[in-house]
Amino acid sequence: SKTVISINKDEGEKIVKEAKIVRFNERQEAIFELVAGSLVQAFPEISPVVIRGLLRLSVRDWQINSGHLLSEFDNFSLDQRIKYTGEIFDIFKKRFKFILKVKSNIQEDTIDKKTDFVFQKYVEFAKSGYKKPPT
Repeated sequence: SKTVISINKDEGEKIVKEAKIVRFNERQEAIFELVAGSLVQAFPEISPVVIRGLLRLSVRDWQINSGHLLSEFDNFSLDQRIKYTGEIFDIFKKRFKFILKVKSNIQEDTIDKKTDFVFQKYVEFAKSGYKKPPT
């Protein structure tokens, strides 16, 4: 049986509005889009603009928490990039769970599983030297 995840509409709108102010450079935007695209596919029942907003705000939160900027990402070692991206995904999961319409273990587990799956895909992508996977 499929778990349908639904979010609080007002919270979703707030995220979209807030996320508009978070900007990345072109290269980061491209990598952001690849990751965001995978997350959008993983959660088809949630508006893509909300998923992108959650991810954008998670990056911003990570920058604030870590004292690093996304623009420094290119200077980090592969291991560091993977570790930091994992931290961003953890923030994404927390933020996502926070805006659920109904908090349930099943929905939260689904968010964890699907997000972890996308993260594993990102790790493979990073280890391949950020080569676009064949579609």
